[in-house]
Amino acid sequence: FRSRGVQQGEADALFSLLDTSGGGFVQYLDFLQRLQSNLSPQRRQLVRMVFERLDVGRTGVVRMSALVSAFAPERHPAVICHLKSADEIYKEVTSIFGAAASSRVGGGDALSPQDMEALFEGLSLQIQSDEYFELILRNCWRIGGNGAPLRTTRISGAEEPVRILVTHPNGEQTVETLTNPSGMVLEDSAAVMRRLRHQGLDPISIKVL
Repeated sequence: FRSRGVQQGEADALFSLLDTSGGGFVQYLDFLQRLQSNLSPQRRQLVRMVFERLDVGRTGVVRMSALVSAFAPERHPAVICHLKSADEIYKEVTSIFGAAASSRVGGGDALSPQDMEALFEGLSLQIQSDEYFELILRNCWRIGGNGAPLRTTRISGAEEPVRILVTHPNGEQTVETLTNPSGMVLEDSAAVMRRLRHQGLDPISIKVL
């Protein structure tokens, strides 16, 4: 574990910091998580939405088994676009969670909100786009949209950004921002779709997030 300009003692100290298990080696995912250990505020909010959806009893704890059971790989954008199979996505995501869970102090099946954030950090590190990360969590853990309360009928005059889950003709789904939404009726799907078409999109269905 050496790099140009790094003294042996410094390298040893860094390795000791990364080797939390004391096993004499460092997993690549653990190394990445140390380099970027915090979720952005936007991504953290989405993870908290997953936690709140699963914490039905409002106990402040969610079981790891419940998190995995609620995961719907067939709703993943890569599966919808026929880039990967649901089985491939399931194995990828659960292996990321498993690697993160194995490094947790104390382990166990019970997850606090902070524990769940740590699990999703591994997934977050592999996704550059905030929009794609949001789409995965909203689709695969069914947060927002389905069963969620409708937003206020009209948008404030301050032109509050509105995020729309758009389904395209090829089946692909993306999260788009509606421009100039002031005064629009969000429940008027036809009007929202017309606005999106003016933005250069071709939606076949939409869902206000």
